[in-house]
Amino acid sequence: MSNVRDNRKILAIVSLAAAGILGATVVGSQAFIATASTQDSPQTGQTGAQEETPSWLFKVNRKYNDYENGVLTVRAGVGGPISPLTWFFPQNAQIKVGETVSWYNPTEVAEPHTITFMKDASSFAPIEAPFIVANGTTFSSPDPAMNSEPSLLPGPNGTQIAIVANARATMPVIITGDEVEYLPLNSNYTMTGDEDYVNSGWLWPDGQTPPGLPEIETFSVKFEEAGTYQYLCLIHPWMAGTVTVS
Repeated sequence: MSNVRDNRKILAIVSLAAAGILGATVVGSQAFIATASTQDSPQTGQTGAQEETPSWLFKVNRKYNDYENGVLTVRAGVGGPISPLTWFFPQNAQIKVGETVSWYNPTEVAEPHTITFMKDASSFAPIEAPFIVANGTTFSSPDPAMNSEPSLLPGPNGTQIAIVANARATMPVIITGDEVEYLPLNSNYTMTGDEDYVNSGWLWPDGQTPPGLPEIETFSVKFEEAGTYQYLCLIHPWMAGTVTVS
């Protein structure tokens, strides 16, 4: 797939919207209410305030390499409420043809990430998108107690424009040409290299998916063709990685 990093300027424009909805989601799930006290770290087995510093977390997790029986496991983010890191560990995965990369999110707070392969920047899926609906369309929350209301704007020819979550950003989906295929949650997908867009959906840390959202905690891809495959996180577009298949 083509070099996604060459399009950082385009992706940076979208990152502000991504950060906004991310903050709303985390606060809504009440996952941001966390203690700042130091505890034994499940990632390092050590204690002390040092393990909450970004530089120390980065240094330790950069050594991470979990490979077994043809499967390389990659961490999508790490850290806790003081310093969640938006980085893939390892950032540059190296496997052989026919092997698999499996991603999971070990962050200690409910901060989601995506695994997203794109042919070019035009395939970038915004987290929220406008859709035209008939004027007078009403929207009702399934939970009347939820503090929520849709964003509606005047549309063309007497219609309305509703701003809603984009399923192609939040759900596991494959797009090849005009074909769109939604995958099961926690999918195991085989990459052919012909895809225009491959997305994991929002990966949440184990047990921290906010109520009402799909529980996606892993995403695995088997690579059948040699090459270098670049990917990023739609929520944090600067968070990028590569898979080199030889």
